[in-house]
Amino acid sequence: YASPAAFFEIARANGYLPLIDQIVLQQVSALLEEARHKGLTVPRLALNTPRENLLERRYTKEVVSLARSGDTQIVLELLDTEACSEPDDVIMWQLEALRAENIEIEIDNFGTGHTSMMSLMALRPSRVKIAREIISLMRHTDTNDEVVQSIVGLGRAMGVEVMAEGVEDADTSERLI
Repeated sequence: YASPAAFFEIARANGYLPLIDQIVLQQVSALLEEARHKGLTVPRLALNTPRENLLERRYTKEVVSLARSGDTQIVLELLDTEACSEPDDVIMWQLEALRAENIEIEIDNFGTGHTSMMSLMALRPSRVKIAREIISLMRHTDTNDEVVQSIVGLGRAMGVEVMAEGVEDADTSERLI
């Protein structure tokens, strides 16, 4: 058994990510088409997107095709990893092409990785998702609350929606509002 994170790293190390993602996009496209034929609407679909995919024009074309095929809002979730640390010109060009097709960009697990302030301003995500590890620390000290509130304030100042992962009780929810 390999955890999802371990599987991802094995697939990345062996060059299988493009093939896996191509298969996933084909399956997702078929499932969305099936849902449409049954009269169902899938309002939003998020795709975890590693840096490697953002360097491939084929991936961008497939995601754009998926977005054009129906009324589902497509969202690319970039992990707060190297894709967010110093986005190069190719990545920025790909993100602009995706935005032009009304595809949203999110930064997932925000606060646990590589996203600098400069990168955040350059990437211009629609939303950042504060990592559950950070939210879970709110239960321990007021200082952690202030850090999370700073992230929320940063998002507001930049016009970026902020979500919190791992909110498991009413107290934590109220402290985020």
